[in-house]
Amino acid sequence: MLHIITAVHNRYEITCKFIQQIKSQTYRDGIHLILVDDGSTDSTVEMVEKECDDADKALDLSCTILHGDGDLWWGGALHEAYKWVKDNLFDALDDFVMISNDDVIWEDDYLQTAVRILEEYDQVEGHTPYLLSGKGYSINTGELMDKVYYHDYTDRIGDSSKVSEAGIGDCASTRSLFMHVRDMLTIGGFHPILLPHYLSDYEWTMRAAKKGYQIRSDDRLCYQFDEGTTGDNVYEKLTLKKLFSKRSAANPIYKITGIFLMTPKRYIPRELRKQFGRYFQKLNILNRIMKNSK
Repeated sequence: MLHIITAVHNRYEITCKFIQQIKSQTYRDGIHLILVDDGSTDSTVEMVEKECDDADKALDLSCTILHGDGDLWWGGALHEAYKWVKDNLFDALDDFVMISNDDVIWEDDYLQTAVRILEEYDQVEGHTPYLLSGKGYSINTGELMDKVYYHDYTDRIGDSSKVSEAGIGDCASTRSLFMHVRDMLTIGGFHPILLPHYLSDYEWTMRAAKKGYQIRSDDRLCYQFDEGTTGDNVYEKLTLKKLFSKRSAANPIYKITGIFLMTPKRYIPRELRKQFGRYFQKLNILNRIMKNSK
């Protein structure tokens, strides 16, 4: 059984395409959708229930819908899903789990390929515990946007976050992340208050790495997505209000919180200096944001 976790909020068309993608998959060992609806008012829930009911019986598709009040965001939604898994799948530890955004685009054999890779890794004697990340490419530019990273804190000058060319690292997003149920329970829940949205996935995968997990990617597991559908990420379009919103990847509060949660203690002062240095470099942009917000 493969349990697919996603969170939605008023993205009817995007979510509908996501469900239809699931229904077209060649994987046939049972799919269970765990959908966290964070207060949608656009009939998303009714659509998902109907789509799942209308699925081909051979697909063996079922769904569980968890409800939020509109203030869960990504980290809070995944934490609710984690709690459901903990309470309901404790006797299905070998089942597979996928965490996914609803705006990703797969080939019809994507889920089958992921499970096959997981099974291959499981058969390696004495294998290191792992999480499997898909490789995400921009549907607009074709650029590889979602990667596995590793952190080299011994680099005193450059950014400690580096792309893993070997496909094995300590950090990845949860845009398309696979594991076993037992792994999710071992790693634990999310931090919905400290990191409600951005960095919640990086903190979670880095916590997994601290517990001995490898974060892996595989060239056979590729997907596409539209990077323009998530968050307020372009400095030139930010207002002061948007900068400090939960949707902002540049939110200083969560950036600093992330440093304290993810960084080895002895490197925290240095990483904070780097972060504040980046803020000072962007003062001209931030000054413009201040003026536009008045």
